[in-house]
Amino acid sequence: MIPKNTKSITSEWLNSVLHKNGKLKGVNIKSISLEPCGRGEGLVGDIARIMVKYDGNASRLPNSMIAKWHPFKQFFYNWGVQIGFLENELRFYVEIAPISPIRVPKLIYSDFDLNSKRFALILEDCSKYTDIDIIKGMNYEQTKIAVTSLANFHSRWWNANDLYSFKWIPEYSKSLYYNIYKQFQPLWEFVKQKEEFKSDLPEYGLEIGEKYYKKMIQLAFENLPSHFTIVHGDFWVPNFFIDLNNTKNPLIVFDWTHMNIGFGTFDLALLLGTSISVDVRRKYEKQLVKHYMEMLIGNGIELSDLTFEDFWYNYLKDLLLNIRDPPFHYLGDKVSQKRKDIRKVITTRVFTAILDNDVQNIFPT
Repeated sequence: MIPKNTKSITSEWLNSVLHKNGKLKGVNIKSISLEPCGRGEGLVGDIARIMVKYDGNASRLPNSMIAKWHPFKQFFYNWGVQIGFLENELRFYVEIAPISPIRVPKLIYSDFDLNSKRFALILEDCSKYTDIDIIKGMNYEQTKIAVTSLANFHSRWWNANDLYSFKWIPEYSKSLYYNIYKQFQPLWEFVKQKEEFKSDLPEYGLEIGEKYYKKMIQLAFENLPSHFTIVHGDFWVPNFFIDLNNTKNPLIVFDWTHMNIGFGTFDLALLLGTSISVDVRRKYEKQLVKHYMEMLIGNGIELSDLTFEDFWYNYLKDLLLNIRDPPFHYLGDKVSQKRKDIRKVITTRVFTAILDNDVQNIFPT
């Protein structure tokens, strides 16, 4: 039986399931303690760090693990089941990660109870690695590492023979993004009344939003390219760690709840539009998009029917679609100063990227 939430995890239960799946051999868990991790309980799930003590020589075993459960709040739980968030991430770690080149936290335990529809993931604790300050943003070297890792992952699944063999992976046109774009319309009407949102927008940012907030669904699903791959769906700094001691595969990517089948520039536009400073993006944007395309070709992907201009067009469209995200950060009244600083940076970067590239002239309303 899967515990109801992370607070219900006991040393006896953890000891039992890790013995059954072979993670513990000749060693028992003596005690555990739980501490908050990340955002804790919320939309993506109930998350906690498990600190573990063993009764023998456990030098090969982790002293801490990350537990990610289904959301405890019924509203978030129901939404997660309906959209497929919960099942998708669990099955990604079991079925997709082992045959993909991208580095992710190691899977320690997973389970899904069909009757109760409870989900449980226990993953490697990657906090020993370097995370990146979203306000400062990634530098060029870090960004190139992320783009390289993304291109290698996309290459593995790019029009692959087994791409559609995982029936549980949502396709872009049928996925959660339709609902997100639909929700964006009333959300924009709400947040554009908020002074803090308007003050965080760059000049002409409000005008861009006003032009496109009713057109997002149409824009998102028109002229879709014929090339598809597995898209992370939330590929940006808060979901990265960097292992500075690993020169071959340093980027560790987590939070695969938004994964779907789509065109790769979706991930690329989110990365470059949110996770690097305006100055770094302005200097290296086209170079990084070219690097992404060249990596695909170098990995043997057949792109004879796509020019760089085709990639650039889809990248700019996905960059424009990024305006769906900043308004979500302005929901709620009790927000820490750090969260205010983060949402201002994200809002500024997203809208400035759209304005810098004159995207509205490429996709006229």
